[in-house]
Amino acid sequence: MLRLIKKHIAACKKKSEKDWKCAPKAARSRVACPFYVVGPDPRDKNAPRIKQHTNTGDERLAKAFLLEFEFALYQKPTPEPPPAVPPKTLTEAVEHFVATKKHRSKGRQQKLRRQLTLMCGFLRDRFKRHHVTDVQKTDLESFMISWEGKYTTLKTSRENLKSFWKYCFDSDFIPKNIAAALPTVGDERALKARRIPTLTPDEVKTIINAASKSEAIFKREGEKVAKQVLAFTLVEKYTGLAIGEVAKLRLDELNRTTLLVNRKKTGEPVFTTLPPLGDRLVSQSCPSPCHRGDICEIPETSHVSSPSPSTDQTPADSTLP
Repeated sequence: MLRLIKKHIAACKKKSEKDWKCAPKAARSRVACPFYVVGPDPRDKNAPRIKQHTNTGDERLAKAFLLEFEFALYQKPTPEPPPAVPPKTLTEAVEHFVATKKHRSKGRQQKLRRQLTLMCGFLRDRFKRHHVTDVQKTDLESFMISWEGKYTTLKTSRENLKSFWKYCFDSDFIPKNIAAALPTVGDERALKARRIPTLTPDEVKTIINAASKSEAIFKREGEKVAKQVLAFTLVEKYTGLAIGEVAKLRLDELNRTTLLVNRKKTGEPVFTTLPPLGDRLVSQSCPSPCHRGDICEIPETSHVSSPSPSTDQTPADSTLP
């Protein structure tokens, strides 16, 4: 149902469209706020809402206009479709967008215009696109692939491209923002020669020799501690375990030539192959006799020798006491 509303102007004190009695803000002045006819189209519920200016502020004339307007609507049972708005060309959209950057520096405006002009030329030559409604997301991705330059320049160009198409979407030039999910610009960083922190043969020799003579450092039960320190060092070398993994290692996780490695991510046990040398070294690190049979009960006269220099960098004379 159509009805009348009053749209108050800035010089009127009233704000509500239902309040038809106007009052001027300034003394000794008069205001005449206009009436509008608003409401759904009675001929088609899916048609756009009607908002028609009555060109008068008089209540009596506005009511007469409403009756004549409703009578004219029923004389035309089918509403006329709104006139189709011609699509904006790429050049027109660029001019509208650059005009919004009026208060930016001239250099900024020139760079923006230059980049968007290159985009228009690329889309016309490569894909025959002349209007903003013809452009697709894949066209913009092809335009981005053709870019060359530094990372910062390419990143700025991408932001300018997204800003332009967002403006076209906000201005109803296009029904969808095709640049909302453009691919990011990656930074091609130079490869760095990263050296793995490993010990040199001389450093390994020094560590093993120091561990073999650690009885003088540990006064109480120095012989047992020396065996543990040396076994600890050699286990790291020949099994590849990290220092934290060796520190948490338990004898019940060792079964001859297999070592149990617990994975916190999956929670499933993982077994890794262990050389016989590593098996005996781990058993030698036990501070007291345990009930693992031949694994932990190694005679004191037995020596665990390191591999020969031909197969490893460790000196051959480094043995357990």
